Amino acid sequence: MFALLATGLWTWSNVLSKRISERLGNLIAASIVIFGGILPMAIATILVGVYQIPITSIALATVSGVFLILGYLLVYKSLETQQVSNSYVIGELSPAILTIFGIFVLSEPVSNVQLLSIMTIFIGTAFLITTSKLKINRLLIPALMGSASWAIYWILINYSISTSGTFALPLLLSRVIATFVMAGYLFANRKKVLANIKSNKDKKNRRMLVLLLCLAFIVALLDSSGDAVFSYVISLNQLAIGSALSALTPMFVSFLGVIIYKDRFTKLEFIGLVVMIIGALALSVL
Repeated sequence: MFALLATGLWTWSNVLSKRISERLGNLIAASIVIFGGILPMAIATILVGVYQIPITSIALATVSGVFLILGYLLVYKSLETQQVSNSYVIGELSPAILTIFGIFVLSEPVSNVQLLSIMTIFIGTAFLITTSKLKINRLLIPALMGSASWAIYWILINYSISTSGTFALPLLLSRVIATFVMAGYLFANRKKVLANIKSNKDKKNRRMLVLLLCLAFIVALLDSSGDAVFSYVISLNQLAIGSALSALTPMFVSFLGVIIYKDRFTKLEFIGLVVMIIGALALSVL
């Protein structure tokens, strides 16, 4: 039930993130989402309680924060120009990688059919990022790399949680570190950020900017709440099962992308989409 709740929260945060990415750019969108996401993490930490955690857990959470923000920057970069369906269906790679990690490193029981479904997801990804001219869609490469970065983030967080005995504090620490890293990155790219802000200088755009900033904060709350719930699943030693259920998220995102954004697919993209969804369903229910 908690894994399904995380799936629902992530679905809507992913769908809405398309709007803020294409309007605000990946730098500003990622900054707001990573910073705004501290609030649910802080609330979870207060509810669970603050525990003294070992230095190993702190180190793992710190490193994970780098991969967390890197994932946002990369995925949101693809969302600036690409369909939400394409960008997030590639996200099926993340739960597939996590499931592989749960099987071979954590020795969690998974069926042969689920192993086959993981292979199907990787095959579908190859179709999805291939254009009608049989060339790689380079604009989707950031989303591909971002998905892998998030998988590494969850692996590190899993170890941090297991060594600390609590899921909330490592998650909060990771988010805070990611915020500091993002602040440094923004400072280094301040000219680009200022140019983006100046482009919204007229009155009409200022109103739209306020709405987009509010939307970005909503995305932050949904996304980080999903992370908190999923981390609780991890703390129950159910990484493989939780990752399998979270594999449903890109399927729901694609469905909503077609309805809300009128997403369309080439034949190869559609084949990749169908293959990945079949793999995700098999990973989730078998």
